[in-house]
Amino acid sequence: MPASRVNHVHLARRRPLAAALALLVAGGLISAPAVVRAGDETYDDSPSSVGLETASFLGLPAWLGLPDDARGLLHGAPGGTLSGANLTVDYVTATTPAFVIGGYSASGEALSSNTVTIKQGKIDGPVIGGLSHRTEITKGVDNSAGTGSAETEFYLTDGQAAAVSHTVIVEKDNTVTGRIYGGAALVHVQTGAASAGPVEIEDAEAEAYANANSNATVHATADANQNKVEIGQGVTLNKNLYGGMASISARAGDATAADTTSTSTSTTNGAGAAVEAEADADADADADAAIATANQNAVEIGQGVTLNENLYGGMA
Repeated sequence: MPASRVNHVHLARRRPLAAALALLVAGGLISAPAVVRAGDETYDDSPSSVGLETASFLGLPAWLGLPDDARGLLHGAPGGTLSGANLTVDYVTATTPAFVIGGYSASGEALSSNTVTIKQGKIDGPVIGGLSHRTEITKGVDNSAGTGSAETEFYLTDGQAAAVSHTVIVEKDNTVTGRIYGGAALVHVQTGAASAGPVEIEDAEAEAYANANSNATVHATADANQNKVEIGQGVTLNKNLYGGMASISARAGDATAADTTSTSTSTTNGAGAAVEAEADADADADADAAIATANQNAVEIGQGVTLNENLYGGMA
């Protein structure tokens, strides 16, 4: 059951790991732990600037819409930071980041009190103060040339994600082409497609079945509360802006069962033998036992801001 309340939008001028760990994570041998607390990081034109990382290396979720080779900023990469991140972008000639993320957890851990500040420089993708998510995607099962049975399923009974008290600040005259989230908490389950092949049986008592099932079920909570976005004067925003956003979703892949054929080749006492053929396909997604909240979020907009899509204080 979604809930979203007491969110605020203010239209007013805002005042002016080590390399070894990185290799193990990149090779898929371990999952990088999130840093509990961390301090300041700055992306600028200096040799001491924090570096860009690719989306595929960081394992960012596909629903962010980033290509695998997109290069951007994640505080405390590779595992992310739970709280206390202060990430500042202030460049003129450096490479344009494709994303900027302050606090981050890929296992739905609670995040709090992270800040992203865009002082100078264009951002070519999403900017997020804190992103907590749990994403489970199963592979499809293709048994189209097999025995006539295929099933994909995932049941998430303890999912959670929480992003609280994050801040995104975009100072005057900058441009952000992607979505902006003060804080975002998301739980997503998706099962792959299930394909069961054609079955043809020729027997004295022929029974042929082709069954395909794809089921996704989510019991979860997602909370994005008390987050804030501040936009300075003259800023251009090309996508939606969210003070806080919480989402829980379940998606079942396509289920396909090909035709079945049963043919009896004998008779019993002069009557035809039992013959039965059935093809059944079922795809079901269930997120009814899920609660998402986005409360007490705020957005402050300066003078002369260009907003090309929509603005939301909070969405759940």
